[in-house]
Amino acid sequence: MYGRMAALALCSTLAFAPALASEPEHDHEEALESLAVAMADQPAHHAALAEHYRAKAAEARRDSARHRSLGRAYRGGKQGSGAGSFHCRRISKREAAIAAEYEALAKLHEDEAARRE
Repeated sequence: MYGRMAALALCSTLAFAPALASEPEHDHEEALESLAVAMADQPAHHAALAEHYRAKAAEARRDSARHRSLGRAYRGGKQGSGAGSFHCRRISKREAAIAAEYEALAKLHEDEAARRE
């Protein structure tokens, strides 16, 4: 019972990790994420993971939008840099694809939570 409560607490903490993070890359977040996925065996665990992946999808969508905006700035700036614009468009597309993958993971965990209820 204690192990399951600890896993639930871990999943809940992990769900809020993106909001608490002050730097973009965190090794500890990756370790916690792996542990939470490995330990998920209750509906609440999967619901917390779904929330976590939705937050990561939202972050990727923000990054995609930021790079789209930067690409427009490159096109309209004094440099008129097609290369800078191209670079930003590529990053924007990658981030949009990453967001879609995180949304798919969230859906997977939502479905698993519903299945286990």
